[in-house]
Amino acid sequence: MKRREFIKKTGSAGVILSLPQKKPPVPGSVKRIRVIKKLVRIVVPQSEEIPVDPEKIGLPQKIEDFISSQIFFVKEMMRTALKVLEYLPYFKLKFKKFSTLSDEEAKEIFLSLRETRFTPLKGIYLGMKSIINFMYYSSEEVWKYIGYEGPVVREEKK
Repeated sequence: MKRREFIKKTGSAGVILSLPQKKPPVPGSVKRIRVIKKLVRIVVPQSEEIPVDPEKIGLPQKIEDFISSQIFFVKEMMRTALKVLEYLPYFKLKFKKFSTLSDEEAKEIFLSLRETRFTPLKGIYLGMKSIINFMYYSSEEVWKYIGYEGPVVREEKK
């Protein structure tokens, strides 16, 4: 390769690299956690009787870790359910993702799954609500407010 050709090719490569680039893709777990955070705000009751903030005890991350720890088939079904939930508002003619809706709109859409006749959507409602409630009420920070003293035999934390 001659010097002139080398300069032309490296110069054009420099111009191409200086053009605006697309943003790097967001990892899937971050996208799922956005949906989980919205679900947690909807499902977990906010009251003075249990003043534990679910996000402060790391509930969304605990749920994501729980999903990631499942066997392949269950893990993929749960991740698919979160994807369906994320894009469900488009089918209700609200042109935003579930995680970007206001809490009231998201709650309305999530609760509408309870009355649907389409079994998979009802399964998403029941499954997500069950997992969130189970994970929230099994947190040690919540136990003293619900009158649970903890297990008789405690496991050692690793």
